[in-house]
Amino acid sequence: MEYLNKIKYSLLLLPLLLLNVQNSQTISKDECKDVAFVFARGSGESLNDKNYQEFKNKIEENISGKSIKYSFYELGSSPQNGHQYPATAIGFNSLSEVINSIGAYVSAGESYAFGDSVKTGTEELTSYINATSSNCKSTKYVISGYSQGGLVVSNAIKTIDSSKIIYAATLGDPKLYLPEGSGSNPDACRGKNLSNYRAYVPDCKAYEGILGKNDPYQPNNYIDKLGAWCNYHDIICSKYISILQPLKSHVSYVSDGIYDKLAKVINNKLSDHFPDKIPKVEVNLSTHDVAILIDSTGSMSGLIEKYKSEALRLAKEAIDMDGRIALYEYRDLSDPFDPIRHCGFETCTLDTFKEELDSITVSGGGDELESAMSASLKVLDTEKWKLGAVKTVVLLTDAGYHPIDIDKVSFHQVVRRSLEIDPVNFYIITTPETAEEYHSLAESTGGKVYDVTGELSLSTDSIIERPTAILSNPEYSALVGEELLFDASSSIASSNITKYEWDLDCDGVFETTTVNPTINKVYFEPVSGYIQVRITDKNGLIGTMSAKLDVLSKIDEVETETKIINYAENENSITIDFSKSEEENVYLILNDAFLGKLTENHFTITDLNKNIDNTISLIPFSNTGERGEPQTILIKNKTKYNKKLPVKAPDSGIMKKTTSNSNANDHHTRIYKRQDF
Repeated sequence: MEYLNKIKYSLLLLPLLLLNVQNSQTISKDECKDVAFVFARGSGESLNDKNYQEFKNKIEENISGKSIKYSFYELGSSPQNGHQYPATAIGFNSLSEVINSIGAYVSAGESYAFGDSVKTGTEELTSYINATSSNCKSTKYVISGYSQGGLVVSNAIKTIDSSKIIYAATLGDPKLYLPEGSGSNPDACRGKNLSNYRAYVPDCKAYEGILGKNDPYQPNNYIDKLGAWCNYHDIICSKYISILQPLKSHVSYVSDGIYDKLAKVINNKLSDHFPDKIPKVEVNLSTHDVAILIDSTGSMSGLIEKYKSEALRLAKEAIDMDGRIALYEYRDLSDPFDPIRHCGFETCTLDTFKEELDSITVSGGGDELESAMSASLKVLDTEKWKLGAVKTVVLLTDAGYHPIDIDKVSFHQVVRRSLEIDPVNFYIITTPETAEEYHSLAESTGGKVYDVTGELSLSTDSIIERPTAILSNPEYSALVGEELLFDASSSIASSNITKYEWDLDCDGVFETTTVNPTINKVYFEPVSGYIQVRITDKNGLIGTMSAKLDVLSKIDEVETETKIINYAENENSITIDFSKSEEENVYLILNDAFLGKLTENHFTITDLNKNIDNTISLIPFSNTGERGEPQTILIKNKTKYNKKLPVKAPDSGIMKKTTSNSNANDHHTRIYKRQDF
């Protein structure tokens, strides 16, 4: 039988069944640590998998060599009072394809497998802390979990004594709850009423996870001790998905640098608790993405070695700050010469960069202007810029540019694309003769122009050491007449920030200056574009950040058309018919288990355990990737209630219940057997 081998994407996990009941290992007082770091892995991950390794490595990068005594423990490593977190899952095509298995395997007749696994993990976490605390009363704990492990943590803090916890972090929690994201016009999109545990959640419409919500999400005794982390467009905890790659954001917490940001927050929480052992650091939630674009025309022959030296120095400093580098070469398109990508952010190591840089030779030219706009747009569109990183294109040239290039790429296209990315600042190092031509490009993108003959070292400082401007939202939306709050208070600088300049009408001109990091604004007509903030520190270095703004005359309700039409209960199965639009994607959830994408409008689930309550949900996503309202059927436990109780139908749509013992194939349905899950 085919079932979910056709479902490419799965979510959560296979629990182990019988646990080896034994008591937790005891710890002698001589082995007591100042802090114990505990991690709960995601669905389908093995022990010591990449998320745990990244969590551990990034924390150790910050505290290694300090006087603090610490340990790491991963849930599932050993039984704790008889509880051992399984978090195992089955792959459908290959383990790498469904890494962290976002869908679940539910064994025959056991519908609450995922819930049981979460419960086991919660009990193991609680038992571990209680057991170690009994011998090490002064030990404090930092607890974190990814995906299913995030739900373990958000469940466990309801009962764990908060005085023992320094910080609790959830990443990609399928039951995240952010009340400010509720509704079609949520407060969060106006920058208001953000939850104090909202550590990193770029989606302002994130309201509840794919499996519902833990409400309240933050117990009162965990204020300032809890942080929720939800990657951009993560289908599990966000409102949106990536249309082309629904799982990419959920399985990219390592590659997107989320653990590096988390480790820096943890470092400062430790510093607050152990000020004599852990120095406080600036929590710069950003890394550097630096793309170097070098002009290689014949006129550069007298400057090329100086430019190469500067390019290599910039690359070294960016990598030293855990950044990424890329190298491009360009001339004029009329030569003809297409821009060359020597290496990109994903492949460009320092050795590769140096080797490719050495291979660049000057040749050709003769035209006064070069195709900097075409080459710049190629850099902006080709590289996968990291969300939240400080982004820079460094243009090294001795020539001007065509405002509208030979291939019709214009200056305005480059500026707009820079701001869309959030922004990419252009720093131009050129000769005094051409510097004036580049000031508008630098100003429009938040960068600067430097003279190659005398300002090279200054340019490196301003590019690499500049402050990091951070806005609370990457996107804002509101209705005409509503007040928005723009907040840059999380911005980071090595010296004091002296001023905040604001472009709030999306025209590229910074019309307002404040000494405070927040500003309120009411728009009295529709606006669509990119607002910006530019911060300046006392050393005169600047940093900028942009955010998408949509002020609308009315909010268009995103409606999905998915409706359950009818269903038929048999002895141990249920057949469901539903309707949807062609553009919608619909995902199936059985109880706490996310089973994947439905490919047909008729299906049967067999081997259904009728001795427990069963909740079957269809979750639609619109063609824009926004989640619609779930359509839900609740089938009550017949044994528990000794009679068949009414079924809860969705509030919308037409529901017709039938009872039939006929073969499911008579309904032309796809049959989903439990063993196929």
